Amino acid sequence: MIRRSAVAVLVLSAGVAHGQNLLINPGFEEPCTIARSWNKFGNVENINFYTSSGARAVKMFGPFCCAQGYGYSGIYQDVPAAPGSRWRAQADLRSPCWDRLRDADAGPGTQAFIAVDFLDADGNFLSTFQENISAKQKESTVFGGNATCDQGEPFPEPDGITLETAFATAPAGTATARITLYVEQFDFVGGAAWYDDAVLEREDQPGVNQLDNPSFEEATANCFGSPFVGWVNFGNGQGNFGENARNGDFAAKLFGCFCGSPSYSGWFQDVPAQAGTRYRATGFGRSSTGDSLAPGNNVWLGIEFYDEFGNNLIGLATRSEPHPTPGDNDYRFYDSGVAVAPEGTVKARCLILQEQFDFAGGATWWDDLELTVACGADYNGDGFVDFFDFADFVDCFEGVFCPEGQSGDFNGDGFVDFFDFTDFVDAFEAGC
Repeated sequence: MIRRSAVAVLVLSAGVAHGQNLLINPGFEEPCTIARSWNKFGNVENINFYTSSGARAVKMFGPFCCAQGYGYSGIYQDVPAAPGSRWRAQADLRSPCWDRLRDADAGPGTQAFIAVDFLDADGNFLSTFQENISAKQKESTVFGGNATCDQGEPFPEPDGITLETAFATAPAGTATARITLYVEQFDFVGGAAWYDDAVLEREDQPGVNQLDNPSFEEATANCFGSPFVGWVNFGNGQGNFGENARNGDFAAKLFGCFCGSPSYSGWFQDVPAQAGTRYRATGFGRSSTGDSLAPGNNVWLGIEFYDEFGNNLIGLATRSEPHPTPGDNDYRFYDSGVAVAPEGTVKARCLILQEQFDFAGGATWWDDLELTVACGADYNGDGFVDFFDFADFVDCFEGVFCPEGQSGDFNGDGFVDFFDFTDFVDAFEAGC
């Protein structure tokens, strides 16, 4: 057993511990476009389920902006066009029972349609709004529509349908043809559409899709199908301007996938990493009394490690305390604790993970994240290297008490032994 008297033989030099943030865009202030070559308006996200082909689709829902009137969300792409040319648009559409479309022409609701428009060289519309549109989808795309949904859970998976416009003729002055995929919301009623495999076809070139990136698979540089540069989102996540940010204009919103029980949603970013290095993730998270995180959800901030083949080496290596339920409006500080990268590590992943059971609702928002190389000498994580770090390590090593996120296995080899003690002494004497 290592006795406390061992501490006395060391020459202690106190100092401040520093760690550079390894993440890019840690405050989520740099947004991404929805997919390469596409522009968006309203509430739109690139998502990884309910696809027709590939791994990505685009989900959209109403903007919740326009009392006693219609509001629109959507995406669009322009291609060169000449007067007299004729154009037709198509796109696959899905709408599940749990986020079903509803007839917005008969009263409050959200419905979906696609459109072809023509613009001149200055970007002015030459066609009138909704002049060349498909039929409007006004209910879920499950077999039997909303009548099936009304029978209750378990809900069937949504079928894919194809929306299609008729051919429309470009008028005089046309410079571009535009395809737009819409949702149309009346009076703040929910409901969402998943679009995939868009087509813009010229009549004299049948079967040739004039669109770039029609299945939304390709992101802009350093965008990975999420709203924010540098970050990957899976399940359900959003980046809405001015919504519950701790600093700046954006925070990363996270909510359940609603695609099973349990189901998982998350945000993550990978950085190069080396075996034996110690890492810590920290950040700030909150919920909202208006969209309170309900019991049945677990949300953590944690770290994972991956090898060169993309294998997760040890699962969620360390994680913070879960976000409390029910949620409130207060930002709280979350700390994953320290994790040591195992043998074979080539990248570390900073991960915000939500585990959802029984379709429990509610959301969290995250801001100002950090992933740092943890200073081994600052064992208690108070920002200073001093006598208390050494004393706390001895307590942890002897099994008395460990600071949050720490263990006696300092070198991460799976054993608590003399090598951990000597490795800590080396780190302590080296400082930060």
